[in-house]
Amino acid sequence: MHKEFASIYDEFTKYVDYNSWYKFLRKYIKKPDKILDIGCGTATITSMFFKDKFDVVGLDISEEMLKYAKIKNNKIKYVCLDIQKEYIQDKFKYITCNFDTVNYLEDFNKFISHCSKMQDEGGILIFDIVTEDIFDEIFESDIFLDEEENYTAIWTHKKEKKNRHRIDISIFKKEKSNIYTRYDEHHKKYIYEMEEVIDGLNNNGYVLYDVAKNPKYGYSRIFVIAKKE
Repeated sequence: MHKEFASIYDEFTKYVDYNSWYKFLRKYIKKPDKILDIGCGTATITSMFFKDKFDVVGLDISEEMLKYAKIKNNKIKYVCLDIQKEYIQDKFKYITCNFDTVNYLEDFNKFISHCSKMQDEGGILIFDIVTEDIFDEIFESDIFLDEEENYTAIWTHKKEKKNRHRIDISIFKKEKSNIYTRYDEHHKKYIYEMEEVIDGLNNNGYVLYDVAKNPKYGYSRIFVIAKKE
């Protein structure tokens, strides 16, 4: 997942208001402590926690993403693993999972179960999910064209069945002498209903602490804040 896309990720997300996003997270994450950032990508948010004196670990399934994360901040500890299959043998006061990373996971219950095993009692878990409305927000006739200085990306969307979608990305990356190289990636996106989310939390030792939305981050995005009992 996210191989060649990792090389253009920071350019792709350059319009994301990371400072505002981080400020929102800090409403629930107050005092610096141990924190795990799942799906950390190139570590923009992770680095903000590091700067604010948190004992932070960045986790991602993509070795390529972590390669760029280490370029951005090589003082942070990074772990490459699939959170659906394994977890870190450590405990954290806070766990975050940003930018609808959860929607790329096929097994939500396994994700929550592994978070619970890594979370201190009384700790806070924050993640965001998107609803199916995200595809209407981004795609016009199931196609999204993204043209930037160093790449052009064509995204196509197909609904495979209820709550499961396929995203195909064709990336044309500018190389030397203005030659473009094509790379193709394929991703699955899974939609989770709030009832399923709450059941998963309750079954793994969490209570729902808060739910939040902000149009700045898209009308389809829901932030879930849970507390470990």
